[in-house]
Amino acid sequence: MRATAIAISVVWALGYGASSQAFEPLDGEFVATTSCPAVQSIKKGTNPGRVKLRVSESYLVSGLNEPGGEYVQIKVPGARPELRWVKRSCGDLNLGGDHSGKYVLAISWQPAFCEARPEKTECRTQVPGRFDADHFTLHGLWPQPDNNVFCGVSAGDKSDDNKGHWEALPEPAINSETRDRLKVAMPGTASNLQRHEFTKHGTCFPGNADTYFRVSLGLLEQINGSKLRDFMGDRIGKTVSSGDMKQEFEKTFGVGAGAALGIRCIGDVDSRRTLINEIQINLKGPLTPSTELRDALDTSVPAHTDCSQGVVDPVGLN
Repeated sequence: MRATAIAISVVWALGYGASSQAFEPLDGEFVATTSCPAVQSIKKGTNPGRVKLRVSESYLVSGLNEPGGEYVQIKVPGARPELRWVKRSCGDLNLGGDHSGKYVLAISWQPAFCEARPEKTECRTQVPGRFDADHFTLHGLWPQPDNNVFCGVSAGDKSDDNKGHWEALPEPAINSETRDRLKVAMPGTASNLQRHEFTKHGTCFPGNADTYFRVSLGLLEQINGSKLRDFMGDRIGKTVSSGDMKQEFEKTFGVGAGAALGIRCIGDVDSRRTLINEIQINLKGPLTPSTELRDALDTSVPAHTDCSQGVVDPVGLN
């Protein structure tokens, strides 16, 4: 039954009665060079939403209509349905990528972040007992190297992002479940942080917006379920050392895992205290929503830590 359903779905997607055996699955990316229509059906030319390719934007490839065929099946984030067909002549087909690049997962200790930015909506509304009062929160997942940003992003969106006009950026196309999880784990959604992170970094991730954020949330949840989170939660208001944080990290993720963990600090408003502000974790791909963090840690080069110790800040200006 399952095999029959798959065969039928492929024929339906092709839209011209071709056999399922004609479809050639491929892994790679398609970089648009022309603003061509992205159709649902090759035969009928149907195009719900009148979707067109965005020049210079990269799209994940599912396959060709037939071996060596002239049509490429791609995923168009935000389109309904997402799988679309385009002529191969509309862009450059790059095959064979395994998406096994490197990444940095940046997660914040939100009360410390809010010491420096009390005017932010998410900081004005922060209260004891809310998730971000004693858990790590999502900043972003950053494909490396550092200059791997703004993939296929228009000049206008790039300008708005660089100017901090995040409210003007497109809203990432994510489902309701992912959005609900994100509102809790990324308080910065109140200031459109999700738009900034996807526009700048997520567009360079090998997947659509929903996958990008589900991967990020899955990794964050593992950190918040670790000995390191327990250690931080038990020491709110106290000073902790970077060395102790790495040791706690290793209790969950294995001996040597601390090499992948970088710790960043900031001074509070009047510089009386040094605060643990963020941890950044070096990772290697491929990354999926079910990736085990311990298997993805990149310990080949020790992560950068800029402080030897800091205060685990409590909620409120202190």
